Amino acid sequence: MTQLKYRMIIQYDGTRYWGWQYQPHGPTVQGTLEEKMKMILNHPVRLMGAGRTDAGVHADYQVAHFYLPRPVDTTRLRRSLNSVLPWDIRVRVIERVPPNFHARFSALWKEYVYRIYTGEVTPPHLHPYVWSLPVALNFGAMVEAAQDLVGTYNYAPFGKGLQPGQEAVRTVLWARWDNQHPLYVFHIACPGFLRGMVRYVVGLLVEIGMGRKPVDAVRRILAEQLHDWVRLKAPPQGLCLAYIAYPPDRLYPENHR
Repeated sequence: MTQLKYRMIIQYDGTRYWGWQYQPHGPTVQGTLEEKMKMILNHPVRLMGAGRTDAGVHADYQVAHFYLPRPVDTTRLRRSLNSVLPWDIRVRVIERVPPNFHARFSALWKEYVYRIYTGEVTPPHLHPYVWSLPVALNFGAMVEAAQDLVGTYNYAPFGKGLQPGQEAVRTVLWARWDNQHPLYVFHIACPGFLRGMVRYVVGLLVEIGMGRKPVDAVRRILAEQLHDWVRLKAPPQGLCLAYIAYPPDRLYPENHR
């Protein structure tokens, strides 16, 4: 029987979850979604996500694809899911996609956003979504250092836990800071990130902002592969998967977004 392919765009607050990917010993976003889909559709559904967010990391635009044996009313399915999902997971869109669509391998690039709040008192409504860091940061130094991330380099120093022989060359499309003092917002885009890469990048940029590392630290780490220079990993709650771009030929014309 021919299976029909669909994609789902999901938002979630990752605070209570052990990440996106299913794990047998703790709640995950994927596991929760699959449980509710089985309850509504009366058969198991396997989601293939675009990427694995770690425990405590949030998403405004996670994408997953899945197969169904017959057509469904996607609006009705979305509304049904949102009515039974916990408040911290929401399905934004469900739509049919061509057979050649793949949530992970069809992606052109992904953008992550990281937020740091440097005020003395972090507002409670921001606390779950920022790194509360009440220190003075040299914003200009962090902006200058971020520019050295853009390009194609071996990012192995920022990808702790790499498997033997794992490819670590990545192309960063942009890396920039927005100054909304006392809130600093970092944006970085890449076709594919190493596990933990963004949090280690942010940790290094913060060390540069605090004067613990020189402004040219990024350039030197990438050129000389200085693994020991990358130690500080930013906490997960400041990180959010912001957007994933796909080529038009992987979506039906009426579904371009």
